[in-house]
Amino acid sequence: MSAPAKHENPALRRTVSLFVLIFGSTILGALIAPHLYNGLIHLGRETGWSGLRNIEFQRVFGRAVMVILVLGLYPAIRASGIRTWGDIGLAPAPGWRRRMFRWFGIGALTMGSLFAIGLLTGFYEIDIADRLKKPHKVAEIFIGSFIIGFLEEFLFRGLFFTSFRLRLSFWASASASSMIFALVHFVRPEPLVGVVHAEWDEGFRLLNDAFYFGHELVNYMPLMLTLFVMGLVLCAFTERTKSLAAAIGLHAGWVLAMRFGTNACSVDKAGWLFGQTADITKSWMVLVLAVGFLIFALRMPRAASPEANSESNSESNSGDAA
Repeated sequence: MSAPAKHENPALRRTVSLFVLIFGSTILGALIAPHLYNGLIHLGRETGWSGLRNIEFQRVFGRAVMVILVLGLYPAIRASGIRTWGDIGLAPAPGWRRRMFRWFGIGALTMGSLFAIGLLTGFYEIDIADRLKKPHKVAEIFIGSFIIGFLEEFLFRGLFFTSFRLRLSFWASASASSMIFALVHFVRPEPLVGVVHAEWDEGFRLLNDAFYFGHELVNYMPLMLTLFVMGLVLCAFTERTKSLAAAIGLHAGWVLAMRFGTNACSVDKAGWLFGQTADITKSWMVLVLAVGFLIFALRMPRAASPEANSESNSESNSGDAA
């Protein structure tokens, strides 16, 4: 008798590869960060570079994890069974870049309008931070917004959402990936005591404080709900357009407006509508905006798959040749 055929589960294969990438990057970052931190501190003392002498351990830890994560993306993608860019919404298509920049403008304009409303109603006041007075810092905000938009959409919608979507319904896939998306934004390790010399397990001890919310947990509820709904919005755009172009642009536009607004405004009178700080993501106003985008996205017509587009293009080309 012949051996039973093995049935491969592509959804499980993708999901396992992604979780191995994330947890593996975190563990390696925790092991590497103490040595990197001590080396940078020593270099700062030897050279007199205050920027290195005053560097924080959690910043070194975060950068180490990010670099390892980026370096591990390609092996993880290969191990997951993804073979074409179309599988994760990055298939080259006419107007891809134009669509991304159009939604970038829409995202920046809509999020920026909330800051404008806050200024007009007296919740905010103009308070330009020194960061916005330096051209290279402004350039960093622009570039950083696109980097964040691309990387997060590539990971959460391009990889997680599409992997779940292989076996689950849209709402189940969108909810699962959006919950992960929201929780990851709360992973901001902050040591309760400053690190002078990092021990080998300093990174693992830092992870104990990864989800420290402070003493006013209620202020984080709008942020958790907002991030979750934003995740649903970006999943809906990906589902409807069969591409990450709109999601990347919208995400980057939101980030740009939030960073500019936070550095250009301060709270004049705190209120539940706009929150207690200039971090507008912790306000209910952004949640209302996200719900509006979700309703719009769910009413968008579905686009043809990249494979269908390529087949129709090839058929039209062969017809022209004939």
